[in-house]
Amino acid sequence: MKYNSASAINTYNTCPRKYYYKYKLKLPEEKNIHQLAGSIVHEAIKIKSLNPQKPISEIFDKIWNEHSKELKELGLSKDELLSYYNQFKQMALNW
Repeated sequence: MKYNSASAINTYNTCPRKYYYKYKLKLPEEKNIHQLAGSIVHEAIKIKSLNPQKPISEIFDKIWNEHSKELKELGLSKDELLSYYNQFKQMALNW
């Protein structure tokens, strides 16, 4: 069995059927806050590596705001969204 990433390995170890659906059949998944915010953090880190002079907090805020429509579509309360914002921004800052 060939794995493409640590996420794929973790998915297989957690649930082989989910791995099959996700990586073999490539079925679409419902978006969730962890996927979306994780993508935002990765994008911020990528941009930061290309623009070392720019503060990552500004980059993160800009990207988070660009995804505001998708974030609202998740149906989270304002408090939940703020909590995730703080959690994932801290992740980017710790990078």
